[in-house]
Amino acid sequence: MKAMILVAGVLAVACFAGCGGGSTSTTIGGGLSVTPLAYVVGPTANNVFAFQQTSAGGLKALSTATFATGSSPSAFAANTLKTFAYVTDAGSNDVRIFTMDPTTGLLTSTLSPVPTGTNPVAAILAGNVLMVLNKGSASISTYLVDGTSGGLTPVAGSPFATPANPVAMVLTTKQNFVYVLAPGVGHASVTGYAFSSSGVLTPFPGLPFTAGTAAGGMAIDLVGGRFLYVTDPASNNVLGFSVQSATGILTPLPGSPFTTGTNPAGVAIDSSSAVLFVANQGSNNISAFTIGSSSGTLTPVFGTPPATGTGPAFITVDATNEFLYVANPGSSNISAFTVSVGGALTPVAGSPFSVGTTPVWITTTH
Repeated sequence: MKAMILVAGVLAVACFAGCGGGSTSTTIGGGLSVTPLAYVVGPTANNVFAFQQTSAGGLKALSTATFATGSSPSAFAANTLKTFAYVTDAGSNDVRIFTMDPTTGLLTSTLSPVPTGTNPVAAILAGNVLMVLNKGSASISTYLVDGTSGGLTPVAGSPFATPANPVAMVLTTKQNFVYVLAPGVGHASVTGYAFSSSGVLTPFPGLPFTAGTAAGGMAIDLVGGRFLYVTDPASNNVLGFSVQSATGILTPLPGSPFTTGTNPAGVAIDSSSAVLFVANQGSNNISAFTIGSSSGTLTPVFGTPPATGTGPAFITVDATNEFLYVANPGSSNISAFTVSVGGALTPVAGSPFSVGTTPVWITTTH
């Protein structure tokens, strides 16, 4: 999520027949009406695809449906006021800066792209700091965000080294810890960092924490930052860890790992930290679990796992916890579900919604 993760995993060209539902809106400071929005990027089209969320969870293209990016956009992040947005370009190794109209959701390219590391794959915007995970150059680039212009200034000491080929990054703002998931020799690993408000990352002492056999996706609970979860696509499961609040040390949860569908990839937790969802790339469906409030233990939500499109890779729960969105690169569409209490999922009318790219990232705003 929402945040991700991917962790990360924050991700259709015109209004679709059968979108269903009318428009809805929320408010931000000052009483400004804001329509819930969704933004999608993927490597096969150099555009952001922008949508309005309907009251029923459907996706309806904005009056301007696409906004140009650099080569192979890979991630999208917006600030909480919905005034600035940032897109990482995995092909051109940069960050594109946009102003955002908080009422309409329309984007305007501003300033020049800012260089980042090689093959950026994830982005997190935390206050006035933007973090970009660079898979190719094994690093995290951090930038200070100008609150007036949205411009980016590299933080002193950036980029900060990660293990080779990192695939996911999460942040817990409660403890100011950052975790990075990467493959390794014989097993995946999770590396922890202390995060400062100035954008400096300090690695935890000692070796990275051992995760599963392979590196898939990662998510952390948003309420307390107490539990971290990692998918292992080689073993068809999700591993759970408790997070020590003082040090950030990870300890496997009782009962971990927990069985998923085939080849689990993206993972997301709702904003109340009550339910965890996993996108299973191999079986084209969703695994859902309730999260033990004190233990972090995962309990499967009973019923047939709901089907997605082909090769689901990224998953996010919107800020209301009412809707779940899944990016399906194999079928170039977005699956949408309503989320019931307890984590049961029901497909939204008109789902899946076509997108003019192989989607790898979805960000929703309210």
